[in-house]
Amino acid sequence: MLGTAGAVPLLPGVKGPSALDSLYPMFRGLASLFLAVLGMLLFGMVGSLAYPGTGAIVGAIAGLAFCAALGCCVTGFWRDLLPSNTTTFGAEQFLPHALAVQIGSHGHFDLVVTVNEVANVEVQGRMPWMWPELYAEVACGSNPVKRTCVRTDGKFNEQFKLKIAPTDDFLIVRLKDQDVFGSRDVGYVCVNIHRDILEPGFPWQKEFPIEAGEHDKLRWNERKAAMVVLSFDYTEDYPAVLRGNATAGGREESRKGLEKQWGSANYGAVNYLSKLEFNTAMKISQEDASLKA
Repeated sequence: MLGTAGAVPLLPGVKGPSALDSLYPMFRGLASLFLAVLGMLLFGMVGSLAYPGTGAIVGAIAGLAFCAALGCCVTGFWRDLLPSNTTTFGAEQFLPHALAVQIGSHGHFDLVVTVNEVANVEVQGRMPWMWPELYAEVACGSNPVKRTCVRTDGKFNEQFKLKIAPTDDFLIVRLKDQDVFGSRDVGYVCVNIHRDILEPGFPWQKEFPIEAGEHDKLRWNERKAAMVVLSFDYTEDYPAVLRGNATAGGREESRKGLEKQWGSANYGAVNYLSKLEFNTAMKISQEDASLKA
């Protein structure tokens, strides 16, 4: 731990953390323990003088509890006992979503994300006449990674439902290029849940610029920036007092169309494959069996 303190990259003019910062909680804990033991001995001695036998035990227990609390307050060790991550263990975890929004945060709610399309995406390593076979991955918090189908035209129009927790600050949409023996990363979009979704009122078909990491294969184009179009919506259990900020353009028509698709018997690749591979209505005649034999 001491060796890694000086290896943290810092901005110019910013003072780095001291190597002793990790030892201060231990020193404060030892000082509090010393005061607790000292108080136990003193209170036990006074108790034994007042009531021999039982008084020593009661006095030692009372002295240990009192001086331990006093030592934690004097040395500041009580701060080390509290969790430093207030986002995970703070009061925001217990606030309803309608109240958490008022203090610049959010609570638990269901978010519907629609990956509409991508535009102006060029992938390194592909010939100009070869269209990239793109698909998108949506990741947020503890939700399983959602993936769209592979499309060469970049028009997905696929919708996913996510469980948003107070600890979730960002939603990541990663664009990938399907290859013969796997896939490779093209770029990504980092969406801030509060700033980009809740404050604008669940925007509809909003464009986000696609960024590229160190090993991503997005080809930079100075004339046209690569964009991904996303739409956001709430579910029926979303607080009614917050629905007034949501934009209405195209939302109802899209909901009706998607509900119709979800109700279809052929919706979903797994459902289709199960009917294709495991056809329980298939029967074989004796003539076919004799021919195969």
